[in-house]
Amino acid sequence: MEVAVYGTGNLACAFAASLLDRRHKVMLYAKEGHRKVFDRIEEFDQLDAIGKIEGRYYPKLTRDLPALIAFSKFLVITPPSTEYKEIVADLNGFDLEDHTIICIGANFEARYLDRQIRARCVVETSTSPYTCRGYDRGHPDKIWIKEIKSTLEISATSNRPTSGLRKRIDDIFSVKHTWCEGFVEAGFSNVNGFVHPLVALFNAAAIQRKSPFSFVHDGMQPGVIRSMKMIERELQPIRNAYMAKNLNFLDTFNRWYSKNFKSWEDLAENSAPHKMGNSAPTSLESRVFMDDNLLLAKWYWLGKKAKIDSPKIHALLTTAQMLCGINFLADGKAFLQRVGWENLTVNDIRQIGIIERPQSDMTAWKRHFGRLVVRRVVQCQI
Repeated sequence: MEVAVYGTGNLACAFAASLLDRRHKVMLYAKEGHRKVFDRIEEFDQLDAIGKIEGRYYPKLTRDLPALIAFSKFLVITPPSTEYKEIVADLNGFDLEDHTIICIGANFEARYLDRQIRARCVVETSTSPYTCRGYDRGHPDKIWIKEIKSTLEISATSNRPTSGLRKRIDDIFSVKHTWCEGFVEAGFSNVNGFVHPLVALFNAAAIQRKSPFSFVHDGMQPGVIRSMKMIERELQPIRNAYMAKNLNFLDTFNRWYSKNFKSWEDLAENSAPHKMGNSAPTSLESRVFMDDNLLLAKWYWLGKKAKIDSPKIHALLTTAQMLCGINFLADGKAFLQRVGWENLTVNDIRQIGIIERPQSDMTAWKRHFGRLVVRRVVQCQI
């Protein structure tokens, strides 16, 4: 299968290595201003992977977005959720009605993309399949894939995938998927939006000094974990309001990695992939701070919609704003407006993308053929 990958960051490189290792064909795309890793791959004419996936791989590379769109009907979006306005602007104007777009760890932004772009199907995963580090972390010419998750959650936005299409989407991943009942369940299953903001906030001085430390093993000290539990007590009722399965965050983490940690203290002390190397970010502009604080802000406002107050989350996000100057609370509220959720009820939002039963392939083909006929008629009239 050919797979087009938008992005060349750590996640995109890990994804490419996994796809190529499983004999798929891959094209990587990087736009202007985001080509540091792309240029290194191009310079060495190869992508080396170590860790859970080892090998030397040769993805196709392009700086031309039309070439990426033409390469495959499966487009994987890997940049952070904070870049989706830019991504949507890039993709607008392309005919993507035959394309399936897979948004990795998009934190509900697949819904925004789906509202702006007509695609055959848009899906979103709860997180990245890989725990990985890039070229600047002690392995200058390699992508280091530290761990591969056992499973992760995936949701459809509006057009539910057929059983055949779901099988092809599953084949793109090296991990088992749990298809969520409704769209928002994947976004509420992202443990990173709970763990990362607090750990980064309480270790902000070390991050800004670029001090090397293990983000989870060293960063989740007893006082941090105590604060995490307070935040979780506010978050869990919000998750319960929107999710059919009322798992807590630790249960979700254990499912991701096929572990059985009894507590956050147990996880911080004994999670092997999170003890490897100095995994902490070196800037508050990193994905684990910017992306996941914004996700926390989205949860906060969805909680408000469910009439759930969370003053500690509000305080955390206000403190994060004081540190970096980004008003996450305002951005989270603006997101609800961008995706048209500001006037919806909790039940309305829960119903988005509900997968009661997949369409048959014949039913989907008829609908797709009908859209093509309408489009051709309109073109002829013009």
